[in-house]
Formats: sequence, C-alpha cells, structure tokens
Amino acid sequence: MIELIMGLIVLLVGGLLLQPILDKRQKFNLSRDDKQIAADELLRQKRALFREIKDIELDFQMGKISEADFDELTTSYRDKAMRAMKQLDSLNGAKMKPVLQPDFTVPEADQAGYCIKCGSALFRKAGFCGVCGHEV
Repeated sequence: MIELIMGLIVLLVGGLLLQPILDKRQKFNLSRDDKQIAADELLRQKRALFREIKDIELDFQMGKISEADFDELTTSYRDKAMRAMKQLDSLNGAKMKPVLQPDFTVPEADQAGYCIKCGSALFRKAGFCGVCGHEV
C-alpha cells in the first residue's frame, strides 16, 4: 500500500516537473513563425525609437534639454533605430537602399530638427523633408 502511494506521489511530482516543458513545446507551435515574431518585435522597437526621437526634439525645442544632450541622445537613438531597420530588412530578405544625401547643408540658424524617416536636417518652415519627401 505504501509503495502504491509512493508511486502516485512520484508520478504527481514528475507530472508537475514536466508540465512547464510540455507547455513550452505547445508555445512553439504558434501559427506565426519565429521570423514573423522577430520582425514584429523589431518593428515595435523601431516605432518606439522614432517616438523617443520626436520627444527629444520637442524637449530640445522647449528648452528642457541642452544641445549637447540633444545631440548625444538623438545620435544614440538614431543608431539604434538604424540597427533595428537593418535587422528588419535582413529578416524580410530586402537589401538596404542607400539614402540619398543632399548636396547642401542647412545653416544652424535655419535648422529646425531632423527628418524622422531619413535623418536629414530640416528647415524651420519646411512642411516636407527636402531629401525623402516625408511630411514633417
């Protein structure tokens, strides 16, 4: 009788220990593949980084952060966004298209920020980016 009870306890404990492993196997049988999940995560990350860049630009324009902090933060977030976009493109099998750089520079007095799509400098009264045409 004790052997039967001990056997049931061993089976119960073994089942409890194996349950997380069996659950993980079921989680991997999702309808979407791992590539799509990774692409969705990278897209979410890219959008969040662009929102952060916009917030930093707004904070800078309102005088909440210094120019040095603005430059450091925007450079950091742009680099992270570019890495996410390159990874996203490699997952999708696309090659990165080189961004056309303008032959002109915007004087600092007339500069209002940077395009969130291509990263080029914007004029203060610009409604669209002069390089990629993205609406500001």
